[in-house]
Amino acid sequence: MHETNNFIHHLFQKNINDMYIMHSIRGFAISLIAIFIPIYMLQQGFSLINVCWYIATIYFFLIPTSYLAMKIASKIGIKKAFWISLPLTLIFILTLNYMTAIQTIIGTTLTIIIISIVQAMQGSMYWMPYHTEFVKFSNQKKGAKQLGIANILSSLTKIAAPLIGAITIAQFSYPIIFITVAILLIIAFTPMIFSKDDHEPFNFKLQKFTTKRLKNYVIPYFAEGLYHPAVAFFWPILLYFLFTSLPKMGGLYVASDFA
Repeated sequence: MHETNNFIHHLFQKNINDMYIMHSIRGFAISLIAIFIPIYMLQQGFSLINVCWYIATIYFFLIPTSYLAMKIASKIGIKKAFWISLPLTLIFILTLNYMTAIQTIIGTTLTIIIISIVQAMQGSMYWMPYHTEFVKFSNQKKGAKQLGIANILSSLTKIAAPLIGAITIAQFSYPIIFITVAILLIIAFTPMIFSKDDHEPFNFKLQKFTTKRLKNYVIPYFAEGLYHPAVAFFWPILLYFLFTSLPKMGGLYVASDFA
């Protein structure tokens, strides 16, 4: 009974609860299209080399954009930084939808660079403030439990997303799934309107991440980041060439999550 009360207490702690809701809905929305972006590019006439270059460019820009996101969050506050990520993500969805039109106007190279920068910036402006906010409002002794709750809720909402996204694309079109994602993103950020804007400026120095104490945390996450491109980009491309059917791809992702 005591453990249940603790769970409820942490689950409904105001700022943490707002983050749970936002993170879960946003995660579901992004998962609807995440693995299909490289497939979409191939279907829009981009070559496999173009797609690989697009992937490499994203991760190249993630380094400066992550630093910039932390500097911005340290100056204007976590909540305002979250709100910056929303229009950036919507712009990213918009550029995807009009990718071929943009390519016609400015060419393939500039199109890939622009979309990569927008994607890197929207991701950095969400994830850097998110982790900072979570650490700030988590009880240090209960931090592992709170992080576990956040991950469980996020995972549950994202499990079926690839299959739902694949069926939607196959039955309707990419523009329909883009509109759906945009609406869900707006809904996801709605709870943050009512959350407390507790802006406490903090000092952010890159040198802090080189200390011995933080290296134990930074290095494993850096290694996980290297693993991400294979799962998010190269694996979907391989599956597409093997199956070509988006619903089959989505179903395989769902099955692998349950495995």
